[in-house]
Amino acid sequence: AVIAGAVRAVNPGMIVVALAGSMAETFERMGLRVAREAFIDREYTSRGTLVPRDQRNALLTDPHEAAFRAVRFARDGKVIAVDGTELSVQVDTLCIHSDTPGAALFARAARRALNEADIEIVPMNSIV
Repeated sequence: AVIAGAVRAVNPGMIVVALAGSMAETFERMGLRVAREAFIDREYTSRGTLVPRDQRNALLTDPHEAAFRAVRFARDGKVIAVDGTELSVQVDTLCIHSDTPGAALFARAARRALNEADIEIVPMNSIV
């Protein structure tokens, strides 16, 4: 509620970027514009949360795997959790952490894969 109030006070039309799931839904219920974010460089738990960074295999290391994940998120709204569960996720924007080793390679691979899959990359404000 505090974050929503601050956004409304500063700029009620601002787009709030939130991890796809409960926080995004909370902000939407409060009447804010929300872009649901998914991470192509991180692993997901079966509950749809990110695997904590202090756990082994929390980060993807293969740019091609990250690119495949980007296409699956964008085209199908799906991700495979670390336990093999297929999750449905509504996604508006994809994130790559800049501190992920090889982040630039991930970005290039994702861009190429999205283009090859005929998935258009557009400004956030045109879809939210």
